Amino acid sequence: MKNMENIRWDINFIEVCTWSVNRRNTSSTLVSGDGKYEVSCGGEKLPTDVDYKTLLYLLCLAQNNIDNNGDWMRIIDLTQYTPSSLIKGIKGTSNNPNQEAIDRFYDTLKRYSNMRIKFDQSYHVHDASGAKGKVAESFNVLSFSRNLDPPRIAFDELFLDRLRQSLHYRNLSLNEYQRISNPTAMRLFELLEKSFLYNRPWKINAKRLAEKIGINAKHISHITLKLQIAINLINEATGNRYELEMKTADGKETVNVDNGCVTFKLVGTQYVPAFQKPQKKEEQKKTSKPSPRPFDSDLPTTILSAIPATDRSDKEVTRILDELIRMKGENAAAVIIKYCLSKKPRSFAAYLVTMSKKTNLAILAETEIANGGLLSQRELQMHYRLKRCLHYGEDFFLEKCEKYEMDPVAVREWIDGRD
Repeated sequence: MKNMENIRWDINFIEVCTWSVNRRNTSSTLVSGDGKYEVSCGGEKLPTDVDYKTLLYLLCLAQNNIDNNGDWMRIIDLTQYTPSSLIKGIKGTSNNPNQEAIDRFYDTLKRYSNMRIKFDQSYHVHDASGAKGKVAESFNVLSFSRNLDPPRIAFDELFLDRLRQSLHYRNLSLNEYQRISNPTAMRLFELLEKSFLYNRPWKINAKRLAEKIGINAKHISHITLKLQIAINLINEATGNRYELEMKTADGKETVNVDNGCVTFKLVGTQYVPAFQKPQKKEEQKKTSKPSPRPFDSDLPTTILSAIPATDRSDKEVTRILDELIRMKGENAAAVIIKYCLSKKPRSFAAYLVTMSKKTNLAILAETEIANGGLLSQRELQMHYRLKRCLHYGEDFFLEKCEKYEMDPVAVREWIDGRD
């Protein structure tokens, strides 16, 4: 089976946690303390980390098989992808699974078939026009029945579309998930991956974090001990990516707890999907050459006319701008073209291709739009105010974002563009 790694995962679903960190939990529902979301499995047990890894693998499979319309594969035919081959991929092994493993795989599908995820005015949205906010949403995940001929797994269309179109997402490594066997460490890992979209320390209340990742301890010293164990397991899987801030007192090194908060730092290299990694010079030269033959472009006329005439037939230019339009809209593509031309490159096509490999064009477009004064005066004031809130810790920042009804992810993107 094709080697897969990257998963595009919506930040809303990372924040919610659609699985039980406690493997012994027999509950069929999970409700957040503030009542903003609910996960129910219709009488089935909640998925555990084992089930969650299966879901991530199936999503990775769907996202890596794209049809002619650019849509992800929604139906997984179990005659083409047999349970045995899927289980091998999930576990990262070449060994044939036994009947117990196959039964467990079917049990996972049954749990997710019964799952319903509900957000009560807490699902973050951010559309291509720049509008942002929180709405009520509810999702099924997938459907499965062994009685179908052929048996198949069908992802819910709305669920899959939301993941594909979401602007609130992180690219995560399936291989790194597979290497973490401890559920507490795995939950902390995905929260760290979500929080380090920007390279700045992540400060959070220790007891609140303990609730989020399933640490059943009341005393700070017990919590920090388990956090140290979890971070060590994460670093084994990621090559020492994160660090828990420490302090030395009386010759002894302990976790630094500041007003009940602990701080994590990014000290290693973040995961970068293969399609975002810089190419070798020879490959860049080959990619940067304009296509020798003209072809029909699907780009809007306004965008096409903004591109230098010599580069309008370049397939890489069309691909990059088309993807940006689908993510952020025509305005974002126009801003990126204007930005590239302002640098007066020898070749617009070569410059755009290089930029796309080194920079997240979607975020750059938003930054340029924000710097162009497209924010209202009130929004601009709120952004600057929330930037100052970050100095008082992550919890305080998120609390103020909620108070002012501002999207924390979008605010962080704006801040990052100003720093």
